[in-house]
Amino acid sequence: MIMKCKRFLSAILMLMCLTSLFACSNSNSSKDQGKETVNAQSTSGQQKENPLLADDESKQYSYVIMQGKQFDVTPGNPTEKFLEQKFNAKFEFMLVPRGSNEVDYKNKLNLLMASGSDLPDLMQLNDIGIEQRFVEQGLLMPLDELVAKYGQEMIKIRPPETWEVFKFNGKLFSLPNQYNPSSAVPYIRKDWLDKLGMSVPETMEQFEAVIKAFTEKDPDGNGKNDTYGISGPNTPILDSFLNAFLYEGIHFDGWVLRDGKLAHASTLPEAKNALKRINNWYRNGWIDPRFPLMYRDKFEEIIGEGKFGSYFFDLQRIDPAFDIGLKTLYDRDPKAYFTTSPPIKDKKGEQHLYTGDFRSLGYTMAISAKCKNPARLMKMINYAASEEGYMRIRYGVKGVNYTIDDKGTVKYIPPWDDINKRTQEGLSIQYSNLFRREWEDKAASPEVWKGKDIVKKYGSSRSPIFTTTPAMIKSNTILNQLRDDTFTKIIVNKGDMDIDKAFDDFVAKWKADGGNDITREINDEYGKSAKK
Repeated sequence: MIMKCKRFLSAILMLMCLTSLFACSNSNSSKDQGKETVNAQSTSGQQKENPLLADDESKQYSYVIMQGKQFDVTPGNPTEKFLEQKFNAKFEFMLVPRGSNEVDYKNKLNLLMASGSDLPDLMQLNDIGIEQRFVEQGLLMPLDELVAKYGQEMIKIRPPETWEVFKFNGKLFSLPNQYNPSSAVPYIRKDWLDKLGMSVPETMEQFEAVIKAFTEKDPDGNGKNDTYGISGPNTPILDSFLNAFLYEGIHFDGWVLRDGKLAHASTLPEAKNALKRINNWYRNGWIDPRFPLMYRDKFEEIIGEGKFGSYFFDLQRIDPAFDIGLKTLYDRDPKAYFTTSPPIKDKKGEQHLYTGDFRSLGYTMAISAKCKNPARLMKMINYAASEEGYMRIRYGVKGVNYTIDDKGTVKYIPPWDDINKRTQEGLSIQYSNLFRREWEDKAASPEVWKGKDIVKKYGSSRSPIFTTTPAMIKSNTILNQLRDDTFTKIIVNKGDMDIDKAFDDFVAKWKADGGNDITREINDEYGKSAKK
């Protein structure tokens, strides 16, 4: 099965798709599915309503909800209690650390899959291959009817193509609870630049001069040689060094046209050139050597140390009101100041920030097939997707936790302007990730909106097509790990490695371990889309 993203729907097709997308289907025939509507079962008079759609609201149910941990959230906090009271339910949030490159979380999912029992009622999934295996083993509940009956707020804010990728044999098995086409953006210490008499770099030569100075000229003024030009988390590990790939005119995880055919960017000579440059940075001492070990939670702690001057990260993380690590740094050093900056110019003198897919291929929410009352869960997720629910779960009570101006900007009322205080109360991204209505925070600092303008100005798609193919589902996780492991070894080698051979060996193994199959399928899909 190949699941395609319909990127160029006409307005008429969009309306038709919104009407019919979530129709319940008891047939594998696409012809029959096309005739169904959301209300097909309720109007036919020939079929009884699925008992899983019923919900006796007088009965209280208990649910376990598993998510990747964003913050340490106190169990039984006011936000959790509010949701329990509103939906007459008891919620236990099982927050699992993501670990290095999401490995810990994926391992937890695989253990749950292997046991087949004690599955959480609601699970955040972070890998489409893992989701397929859950589906094949009958561990997930089809959601088409539930979404059609209880998911109108979700349908309203997610276009049809964001749902298609999570269908298996025509049935929907998870909810696209994130929708973010942006890329990681460059951050740089403006206070260090000012102290050293340097400007935000625009070219590779200027960037390398800056990270050299950040490493060697004691920008924090402590008299020690203990700072670095670059750092970053290892999830994904190559985001930390995007400038090297941007200079080559590629993203490390995209598809590029070569002689009319798509080739994966990680296998191109440009990727090898970028790796050689990054290795040179590492051997010069400009890169924090701890980067391979820094999963996201650990990296937030490292930010607070204030020992590096540039990195790439999610746009909203430039705001200390959202990022605990940045807040720690600014509390410790009031002069510290990170700012977003435009991408450096590539070899052609052009500037691009390569953005991802407009669908969510990352975190989704799925309901266990053993869940006793999925209707109540779907109501709660739909509430999280609504404007009212989003504001209440994300920001709290208006007039108590926050105010909002006529431009829609949220201002927290002290002491709620402290992210630690909000997190203790459950007012964090953790719970609004049940179904994330908006990506950028309504309370964001001007730096976030400045960064958003940078993405808007310089953003370019990293691929001419976004699709999920059978070979991708089977092999992507393994191939991504192969890429990250190999590229990290190349980056940290001290001169005893033949980089050309190591890269060529990687390309050969990538192709043999599923890359050739993916490339063939992606080109087949690209050819079909080009004919339409």
